[in-house]
Amino acid sequence: MCIGGRVFAQQSARCLAQSVTAVDKPNFNVGTIGHVDHGKTTLTAAITFVLAKQGLAKPVKFDEIDKAKEEKKHGVMAQTKEHLMLAHQIGLKHIVVFINKADLVEDDVLDLVEIEARELLSSHGFDGESAAVVRGSALNALDGVDASSIVELLSVLDALPEPQRNKEEALIMPVASKVSITGRGTVVVGTVEQGILKKGDKVEIKGNGRELLTTASDIQVFGKSVKEVGAGDHCGVLCRGVKSDHVARGMWLGHIGVVNMTNHVNAEMYLLDEKENGRKVGIRSGFTDKLFCSTWDQVARFDFSNDILMPGEHTHTTITFMRDMPLRKGVPFTLRDGSSNQTIARGIVSELLSPLFVEKYNLKKAVTGQHRK
Repeated sequence: MCIGGRVFAQQSARCLAQSVTAVDKPNFNVGTIGHVDHGKTTLTAAITFVLAKQGLAKPVKFDEIDKAKEEKKHGVMAQTKEHLMLAHQIGLKHIVVFINKADLVEDDVLDLVEIEARELLSSHGFDGESAAVVRGSALNALDGVDASSIVELLSVLDALPEPQRNKEEALIMPVASKVSITGRGTVVVGTVEQGILKKGDKVEIKGNGRELLTTASDIQVFGKSVKEVGAGDHCGVLCRGVKSDHVARGMWLGHIGVVNMTNHVNAEMYLLDEKENGRKVGIRSGFTDKLFCSTWDQVARFDFSNDILMPGEHTHTTITFMRDMPLRKGVPFTLRDGSSNQTIARGIVSELLSPLFVEKYNLKKAVTGQHRK
């Protein structure tokens, strides 16, 4: 993530620098988080550039790379804190810190930056004291001047423990995107959340009030066809006979009978306060705004026993959506303000309830309406 133009690369990582086959290679998903325009693209470009020189990856062209030196003056900013909060909520375990633009400041300043970074991690539930910290310049590495810091960063990522994958549970893969293949079907793209998918398996895709039955006629990982994928694998699944306009981001792919849909759940929710970059004032029962869960988002209504929920308070809430969406007990969600797109609350689904009938997409009537049979 980026703090003051200093990139803290949060990695739930992929072993990038190991020379092993695509089939045998332990698969880690790497992400960079941080404030807008603080160097995430530059860092990613530098990593691919260094790996390409080692013959371990193909160079990736980035059309827009921030190089503004004034960004080194920025301190801890809102999106960085928000990203850390969300990373902790989804259960991310390992954070690697990359202090970027280290060539532009003195060592004593870098020492203060590292202390600031560790305190920030600790305040958001991570082990800031033992987190790995690498100092360097992504731009220098990208320009071929000095790539030693990127090599060090990759070595740190390689040393991270392989994550424990939940392959014993039934298959669930949230759909992130889709690609239409003329004459063959539609490829749905996503990361397997749990379970194992094998080529030829019969599966269903559910969400947005729609249910589709299909067969996984092919599976690809990194552009290569494979016989099976498991939890943690990012893949494309060719779904035989499925029309592209019937599939959308946010639907879940799973084995027959695994994915449950409803528009009505119980949940535990926490309203962020002003110090957490949340709201200054409370919300009333019946409040509506956009909820984000897995790869989907829906307008939702929140009903709780207290008339008002104040910032910094927890509550038990009943949530109603416009449409039936794929859900399961224990899945986390966030609530964002519709005008500012600012995260204002987070929570966890505690119980799936029978779907409610929503009359003419009116959530107020849905709360007092009849359960669908």
